[in-house]
Amino acid sequence: MKLSRIFLSVSTFGALTMASLSAHALDCNNAMTTRDMVECAQMDYNIADGDLNYAYQDLRAGADKTGKLKLRDAQRAWIKFRDAECDRQADAVRGGTMAPLIQMSCLADLTAKRAAELGINPMTGESN
Repeated sequence: MKLSRIFLSVSTFGALTMASLSAHALDCNNAMTTRDMVECAQMDYNIADGDLNYAYQDLRAGADKTGKLKLRDAQRAWIKFRDAECDRQADAVRGGTMAPLIQMSCLADLTAKRAAELGINPMTGESN
């Protein structure tokens, strides 16, 4: 049941991502406007968030009750940190057109790093 939910979530996410990519066909390597750059950062964030959700669910599936609670608490604290840190970074250009780009890029970067962290075995330092 859990595996089918994960598969459904990943499949749905992939379908939505592909639909949005084909609808706009944005070349993120050559994005010139702030709007396009923010949209590219949003796509990066969506991918990172999907990876993070997968890593989180994978860890959760192998944890006992205490481990699940500790993972949940750590993740909630990390989300608060991530959001506050990205707000801080965007505040450096408060009111400017680059603020949304800095914030979204930060969210994408920190989320991708967290997904990678959750994929590392703390005892061996190797990927799970």
